[in-house]
Amino acid sequence: MSDLVTVVPAHFLGQCPDLTVLEPPFAIDGHQKVMAWHAKSHYDPVQMWFRQVMKDVAGKIRGFQAA
Repeated sequence: MSDLVTVVPAHFLGQCPDLTVLEPPFAIDGHQKVMAWHAKSHYDPVQMWFRQVMKDVAGKIRGFQAA
């Protein structure tokens, strides 16, 4: 037994069938997703490729807006 509480996206819950799931007692707006990296890796080719892949995938998600 634990007193821990968290708020997670609903699609995570299928992976944890032993959790007690309750609706929050208040509305929760969507959340912002960001990419962050250290300045040292800004021009690293692998890091640049990975960031572009993440941006491309996110761009296919409905409602996504790149900054």
